Amino acid sequence: MRTRSSVMMLGLAAGLAAGWFWGQAQQDRHRTGLFSGSRARRLAALGWLAGDVRIETMALLRDYVKWESEPRLRRRGAALLERLEVDLGLSAA
Repeated sequence: MRTRSSVMMLGLAAGLAAGWFWGQAQQDRHRTGLFSGSRARRLAALGWLAGDVRIETMALLRDYVKWESEPRLRRRGAALLERLEVDLGLSAA
């Protein structure tokens, strides 16, 4: 019975580690998608970043809004940036 518990704990630890690495890879993929040549990838990256409420995300979005040439995506990025500022308590609104 002790061996079974050890195997289960090892499996749990391996699953958690694999999930963490997969999550990091997804974040990296979507962050690089923010400056992609594809409008669809940029839109997907904005959607992913909408749930990432951190100061670092704000800095990334500021760079993106300055860089983006497509008006609709630039407005979406600016709106997301404004929402993150409010969520983080960095806005007077």
